[in-house]
Amino acid sequence: MLRIQTILPVLALLMILGMLLLSSHESFVKQPTFSEIGHDAPVYDAPVYEGDSYQDNTGLAQKSSVVNTPTAYSDGVTLNHAYPDSSARAVLPKVLVVYFPQYHQDPLNDRLWGEGFTDWVNLKEAPQKNRKGYDIPRPTDFGYYDLRNTTIRKMQGELAKKHGVDGFVYHHYWFYDDEHPGPSLHAPLMDMLEDGHPNLPFCLHWVAENWTATWHRKQGNESDKERREKMLQQQFFPQTFTDPNITTHYQWLRRFFHHENYIKVDGKPVLMVYKAVAGTGLPLVISRLKQLAVEDGFPGLHLTLGQYTTHDVLLPSGIGRGLNNTLTGENEVFDRLTNYPFPFDWTRREVLHVPKWCSTKQPIGEPRSDELVGVVTSFDNTPRRELIKARLWISYQGEKGVLRNYGKNLWAALYYHACCYAEGGTNQFILINAWNEWAEGMAMEPSDVYKIDFLKHLQVLKRKFRTCALAGRQGQGLRLTLDVQVPHTPR
Repeated sequence: MLRIQTILPVLALLMILGMLLLSSHESFVKQPTFSEIGHDAPVYDAPVYEGDSYQDNTGLAQKSSVVNTPTAYSDGVTLNHAYPDSSARAVLPKVLVVYFPQYHQDPLNDRLWGEGFTDWVNLKEAPQKNRKGYDIPRPTDFGYYDLRNTTIRKMQGELAKKHGVDGFVYHHYWFYDDEHPGPSLHAPLMDMLEDGHPNLPFCLHWVAENWTATWHRKQGNESDKERREKMLQQQFFPQTFTDPNITTHYQWLRRFFHHENYIKVDGKPVLMVYKAVAGTGLPLVISRLKQLAVEDGFPGLHLTLGQYTTHDVLLPSGIGRGLNNTLTGENEVFDRLTNYPFPFDWTRREVLHVPKWCSTKQPIGEPRSDELVGVVTSFDNTPRRELIKARLWISYQGEKGVLRNYGKNLWAALYYHACCYAEGGTNQFILINAWNEWAEGMAMEPSDVYKIDFLKHLQVLKRKFRTCALAGRQGQGLRLTLDVQVPHTPR
């Protein structure tokens, strides 16, 4: 009897200790060691979060605010990092994030989809989980907002800037047809010109595409092909260089080009174009816009052309479909290609890698690719499709796999431009998709699934690049095989 009375308090104490250990579960999910056999370049080491602080592989624990001071926005976004070891500082590429300005009432949306339609309608009607059983992210901190609200846009800008976003890339919609000429989904951009929010560097991305019936799940028994062929709003292009409609388009654009926050390269406003379709007349329009910019006092326009294919320089040999690195024929009007962050197969099966040659003290390697590297957060377009037909290019892995792939891709892109060349990331960009494409599961904004972990990854990884040595390459061809711990905020 005495022995039982002695043992019971010990068992009770052990139970209490066990409960305490469970309740203090750390806010990350540990993953297996990440090792790439035969790959000698630095390897991504995801940050470890501890409340409002983090610890990286340099052993430095720091608060979670970002230390970068952007200046000279009128002549391009220049990052001057005030680090003590500035003589060896890493010149980072500018991290831009695609921003979807659709969340407000728009006459064209009203006509095509019904009064008041936005993608919030799709998201609210979507099931709680996708067909693989993973939760579909919903907004938390900002809610189902209207982008006409200045306070929302102000908070978005502050959150993005705090976590190291260097600028937004706003989708720009402009149609040349007689029925609906001019801009669409543009009210928040016009508001930004008036109230200044989001107060962040920006550029425009012209989505010069047809609008077809692929955005809403409730389309009966039509196939995807039938929906694509059901034209809702067709994109026409003028066929003569001096067409006054192109001048009208430029006059609308110029108010943005002259804004103090507009991103420029060598004084040229950056204008991104979604993609080219042969024989459409788009290059003619772009050439005329470029000429009008010169007449307006700019050296020209810095024009990028989007392509879906992968950034081969950052892929293991033999992987990927290959991005055409030459701009030939009618596309010579463009300055560079954008690996538009479209979630193709490579985002599911592979992640980007730092090139193997970039692991020596003075890397020689290949000539720098001038492409804009694209990084995808996640992708799940269940809200826009029937459950069984939705595309889950990354989300099929669940939230842990999504964050792990995103972090690795972002790490490789930053490292390539900051550390593999003597001039660092000057006039180089990384494009993340997206800030708020909620109906396709691409949202860096706070959500019930990912919290703000996409932003935390960006914030911490940029801190690792105070110098390239701290980022992993210490001038010795050092190979790092690191224990990957994916930051994850418990729900």
